[in-house]
Amino acid sequence: MVLNKLFWFWYPYRWRNLVVVTIGIVVLILLASLTISYRQVIHAYPQGGGAYMVTTENLSPKAGLVSGGSLLVDYMLTVAVSVSSGADAITSAIPACIRTICTFRLF
Repeated sequence: MVLNKLFWFWYPYRWRNLVVVTIGIVVLILLASLTISYRQVIHAYPQGGGAYMVTTENLSPKAGLVSGGSLLVDYMLTVAVSVSSGADAITSAIPACIRTICTFRLF
């Protein structure tokens, strides 16, 4: 009875909480399967092997090229997002830099 009064805000959103808990459980299951998969790759390639090597040896050289190309694109996009985020943080902290940084971004 006391808990009902204490957690009055919980009850109208019970279905939302159920959805959130379900999504959390699904994420944990995916994380566990990813961890198991990585452990298998580490056991199979103790000398070290990235996605390119594992894909090339287990699937095909063309699939390895796709894997390697996607890794390169991922690395470039990571740097691009980091640089643009840093420029945005600088311009929000020092508004006088907006013209200089925007010009630098465009040219």
